[in-house]
Amino acid sequence: MANSKQSNARDVGNRWALYLLLLILLGYWLFAYILERVDLSLPPNWLFTQIAGLPLPESISQVIYFVGGFFTPRVLRHFIPILVGWWFAHQLVIEVVQMLYELPNQQTAQQTVRRLQYRELPQAPAVKLTHEDFAEKKETAPLLRVGGPGTVSVDAGNAIVTELNGRFQRVLGSGKHSLIRFERVVALLDLRLQERSQSEIKLATRDGIELETEIAITFRIKRGDEPVTKSNPFPYDAEAVRQAAYAQTALAGRQVSDWQAFALTTAVSKLRDFVSVQLLDELFNLRQNPEFDIYEALHRDIKSAANQVLTNQGLILETVRVGWLRVTDPAVTEQRIRYWQSLRANARRLKYADGQAEAVSAIELARAEAEATMIEAIVEAIQRARREGRTSSNREIIALRLVESLERLTRQNEEIVAPADSIHQQLQTINRRLSLEQQTGSAIMTTGESR
Repeated sequence: MANSKQSNARDVGNRWALYLLLLILLGYWLFAYILERVDLSLPPNWLFTQIAGLPLPESISQVIYFVGGFFTPRVLRHFIPILVGWWFAHQLVIEVVQMLYELPNQQTAQQTVRRLQYRELPQAPAVKLTHEDFAEKKETAPLLRVGGPGTVSVDAGNAIVTELNGRFQRVLGSGKHSLIRFERVVALLDLRLQERSQSEIKLATRDGIELETEIAITFRIKRGDEPVTKSNPFPYDAEAVRQAAYAQTALAGRQVSDWQAFALTTAVSKLRDFVSVQLLDELFNLRQNPEFDIYEALHRDIKSAANQVLTNQGLILETVRVGWLRVTDPAVTEQRIRYWQSLRANARRLKYADGQAEAVSAIELARAEAEATMIEAIVEAIQRARREGRTSSNREIIALRLVESLERLTRQNEEIVAPADSIHQQLQTINRRLSLEQQTGSAIMTTGESR
C-alpha cells in the first residue's frame, strides 16, 4: 500500500513536470512569433490569397492569420537549436546510461532509456530469477542493473529484496511482480533449509595446542507467524528476509560474503571460542567423567551462542555437527601416548601393590590362626589320649595333629598360597602315613595287653 502511494505521488509529480515543460515551450514559441512580427493578414502571402477568396467573417480570418503565423519558416527556424540540443541531449543520456550502468552497447542503453521514459515495454517478457544465473543476470540484464519498470518472475521457495535509489524498498515472494521505475532487485534468497560445511578448521586450546576439525551446519531464514500450508509451503518473515539480505561481511580482496557464508562463519567463530577456553586434557580425557560428552557440549554451546548472533540477522541455526578434534603436531600425539602409557603402568603397579598387601595380610592372619589351631589340636589330642588310656608317644600325636592342621589351612588359603595343590597333596600323604603308624602302634599295644 505504501509503495503504491509513493508510485502514484511520483507519477503525479512527473505529470506536472511535463505540463511545465509544455508551458515553457509554448511561451518560447510565442516569444519567437512576437520577435519575428509575422502578420499574415497583409498581402502578398499565400495564406492571405487563400483566405481572401473565402466568405469568412473577419474575426475568423484574423484567428487563422494569427495561428498560421506560428508555423511560418521565420518562426519555426527558432526551434532548430532546440531540436539539435534535444538530439544531443538524448544521445548524451544514452551514453551516460551506458557508461553508468556498464551496458554492453548503445542499443541496449537506448532501449533502457525508452523503457524508463515510457514506464514499461508491453512486449518485454518477464525476467526469470533463479539461483543458478542470478549473479550473471545482475551483470547483463538491464532490468536488474538499472531497475524497473519491468516484470520479474520468482520461483517457489525464494524471495527477493528490492531497492529504490539505493534504499530498501520491499520484499517479494514467489510469482510475477512488476517493478516501478528504477526499482532494482538486490538479493535473491532461498527460503528452504540450507546446509553448509567447512573442513580443515584450525583451532587452538587454552594451553596452546593446535587442533584441526571440520563442521557442518543446517540453518534457514525465520518463517514468522505464518503456518506452513499447501498453498504456502515456504512462509517467511519479511523483516527477517530483509535482515538476511543485508547480512554481509567484508572479506579480503574486496569480496563480500552473503547471508549463507555469514551463518557458517559465525558457527566456526563460536567453535574457536569454545575450544580456546578448554585445556587439551579437558577435551580428550573423556573417561574421567563418562556421563559428560564433549561433542554434545560442543554442539549445544555453539548452537546457542551462534543463534544469539544469527537471530539479529533473520536466521535460525538448526543443527551443528563437529568432526573429531585432531592434534596437528605429531610430537604432541607421541607425548600424550607416552603419558597415557605411564598412567596405565602406574595403575597396574598400584593394583598389583594393593593385591600384594592384601595377600600378605591374609597370610599373616592365616599364620596366626594356624598357630592357634595347632595348639588347640595338640592339647585336644593329648587330652583324648589320656582319656582313652593310650600309651602312644606325645611326639606322634603332636605330629599327626600338626599335619591335620596344616592340611586344613591349605584348604582355606589355597587361593592365597600359589603352590597350594602340591602342598595339600604332600600333607595328605604325611597324614595317611602317620595315621597308619598310629593305628599299627595301637594294634600292637592292644595285642600285648590281651596277652
